Amino acid sequence: LRRGNWGSREFEYMWASKIVSVKDKDVLDLGTGMPSDHNWHQFVREYLEPTSYVGIDINERMKQEEINEPNHKMLWMDMTDLKFPDQTFDVVYSLSTYEHIPVAEQFFKAMEETHRVMKPGGILVVTLDEIWNILLRPEQCICSTWNDLERDLDAKTMLSEDLPNSSFGILQFSNLIKQWFKPVAEPPVKQNAQQGLLYSREYNSVVSHGVY
Repeated sequence: LRRGNWGSREFEYMWASKIVSVKDKDVLDLGTGMPSDHNWHQFVREYLEPTSYVGIDINERMKQEEINEPNHKMLWMDMTDLKFPDQTFDVVYSLSTYEHIPVAEQFFKAMEETHRVMKPGGILVVTLDEIWNILLRPEQCICSTWNDLERDLDAKTMLSEDLPNSSFGILQFSNLIKQWFKPVAEPPVKQNAQQGLLYSREYNSVVSHGVY
């Protein structure tokens, strides 16, 4: 798998491909990145054998890179306004994407739209980039400039103070989306990484995952 400029992307997709089978399923990938940067869409078609695959991204570059083949598409689209009928997809991926939504209300609209286009009993597979240190709020952490959603949620006091994490993680995420999705297993309580890794040049975030 080609990573482009997205260091962990191929590892996240490899995990996702093993945790939930998409064979003979209709698949939607939210925030897939550019076809010229990432060849995940080709990997899905050649090795995972879905009935259909649709990847979308809001990046303007996608307008020049769209793929529109039968049962295999890469489209320029906003996940808050999905151009698909109700109950279209069996499996939806969103890998290292939601934390880049800059406004909480857009995030909730995206979750509403995702729920709308999923078939009953469909599966949502999520990964999130998070701050390593659970004690830090976003404004205290130099590595969280990419986590636009956490910053907006924190500014609007939408993060649940009663949860055992102070920084944004999969447990907070699960609580935010419980109106639409429930986890297949109890989300883990976030813990600190090894102190020697915190804010090093090699590691500045951790990827957590959830299946809903």
